[in-house]
Amino acid sequence: MTLDLVVTGLIYLIAIFVIFLIGKLIYDKTNPKFDLKHELVEKDNFAMALAVVGYYFGLVIALGGVLLGDSSGWIND
Repeated sequence: MTLDLVVTGLIYLIAIFVIFLIGKLIYDKTNPKFDLKHELVEKDNFAMALAVVGYYFGLVIALGGVLLGDSSGWIND
C-alpha cells in the first residue's frame, strides 16, 4: 500500500463524512416539527427511530454506491 492510496482513501472518507453530515443537517432542517433527541430518548418513540435509521441507511447506501466501482483518480471522480 502506497502513501498515495492512503491519502486518496482518507480524502474519500472525509468527503463521505462531510456529505453525510450535510444530509443529517438537511434532515434536521426539513423536519422542524419534532426534536429528535426528545422523541428518541425521553418519549422512546420506536417509529421515529425507524424513520431516522431508514433515512441514514439510505444515505449510507447512496454514498457507498459512489465509492464502489472503478476510479479515475480522486480529482476526476
